[in-house]
Amino acid sequence: MINQISQVVNLPSFKKVFTLLFTFLFLIAGGLLAAIIFAVLGFQIFYLDRAYPGVTVNGIDVTGLTQPEIVDIVAQQADDILQESITIQVGDETHTFTKKDLGIYVDIEATADKAYHIGRQGNLLVDVPMHLSLLSRTRDVQPVVLYDTGPSHQMLQSLIEVSDYPPQKAELVIHSVDKVEIVPASFGQRLHVDATRPLIETALFSDNTEPVQAVTQKIQPALSNEDVAPVYRQVTNLLAKPLTFSAKSGSDPVEWRIEPKTLLSMFDLVEWVDDNGKLQLKMELKQDEFTPYYEEFAQRIDQESADAELRFDTEANKLVVLKESKDGRHLDTDA
Repeated sequence: MINQISQVVNLPSFKKVFTLLFTFLFLIAGGLLAAIIFAVLGFQIFYLDRAYPGVTVNGIDVTGLTQPEIVDIVAQQADDILQESITIQVGDETHTFTKKDLGIYVDIEATADKAYHIGRQGNLLVDVPMHLSLLSRTRDVQPVVLYDTGPSHQMLQSLIEVSDYPPQKAELVIHSVDKVEIVPASFGQRLHVDATRPLIETALFSDNTEPVQAVTQKIQPALSNEDVAPVYRQVTNLLAKPLTFSAKSGSDPVEWRIEPKTLLSMFDLVEWVDDNGKLQLKMELKQDEFTPYYEEFAQRIDQESADAELRFDTEANKLVVLKESKDGRHLDTDA
């Protein structure tokens, strides 16, 4: 006879299992929360006076650096920035300056402070998400660059002194009877300060290394070559041959000549301003220089008038001319 022994196994109830599972998950969640809290606190304590991970200054990683150490980094970068050169081209000449010369300076303290305070808003709900985002995406702080207009203004004034030049008017130069020439006119140049300054300021805040093309204005000469050309023709025609006047004195012609060498001292080149305010050049004869020649010429051609003398010849029963009449003539020197 086989005796069968039966055993009843009592299984835990569902409620008890659920309670155990909930307790286990709660402990895990609590542990994780505690770990997170301690991690956050540890992170905050470690970076209490240091820049957070993911912060760069002009491309340089400053993670874990204190504010004074960041200041040193920015100071080195500032020196490099201030020594960058700006070339200004005025016409055919170039002038090179550093950015420091032109009034650029870096606010080192403000730059370091800006980098140090990334993720330090004082609100964990704002700061912690920022810290997490910095781990995947860095935040770059550019140096705080400021600009003082004083040095650039002084520089522009110095450029005026070396780049501005006045126009040269055309001149008529008489070397001798056979050599008369026009000295050509030339344009002047003036630096347009108001138009050039914005171009320089743009270059100061850009990475473009091309020279800044300064804006200049051309200044027209008061007398152009074309203004002087008519007087040049007058002078060369006057000096090309003797100045000759002629008149009839009775049946014989009287001639008066002034040689070109003498004529050189008998006229002036005179500048004058017309009704439109335009400078002009003209040849002006010296009337006083001609007076002696007028008087000499007048002596040769002036003649007083004279009445004829007649006598009646009774034998021939006609008038006989004893002395012929003469017409009077006088040189009009004014005309």
